[in-house]
Amino acid sequence: MSSSPTLSCHLYYVFLQSATIFYILFHGTLAVYFIPFASAFFVTKQRKSNRVLPFFDMAAAVRMPSANQPKSMTRPTRWSDVVEEAYRFQIAGYRDEIEYREVQKTDHVDRWPHNGYVKKLVRRDGCFYYYNRTRECPDKQINKTKLYEY
Repeated sequence: MSSSPTLSCHLYYVFLQSATIFYILFHGTLAVYFIPFASAFFVTKQRKSNRVLPFFDMAAAVRMPSANQPKSMTRPTRWSDVVEEAYRFQIAGYRDEIEYREVQKTDHVDRWPHNGYVKKLVRRDGCFYYYNRTRECPDKQINKTKLYEY
């Protein structure tokens, strides 16, 4: 009785700021894949076999662990400047200013000079959100906004 040949595949990967480079050694042949983070294709190695599979939930796989995790979360009942600040960051896809600074690797947030509200944010996909000088958070969105405590 003949046995089926085993699949010999080794996967190595390097995370960069804007992409991941995969080095796959398959029966002595080296294949190199450059996959930008904006792509919906991600390669992972299955645990019980040596097959390389496509994985489409890339946002969960690429997110880097943060040292500044919040200890608690509350929902406001009234509008305030703190709620306005949180609303603007959450509309752009961030938890708060701390996460924005970690992801964008910057200490600068564009603000309106007369009231200090956030003026412009960069989303995770590189597009920009521009905000008005006045209040942006409508009353029906106040209780949907999350306030985090560290």
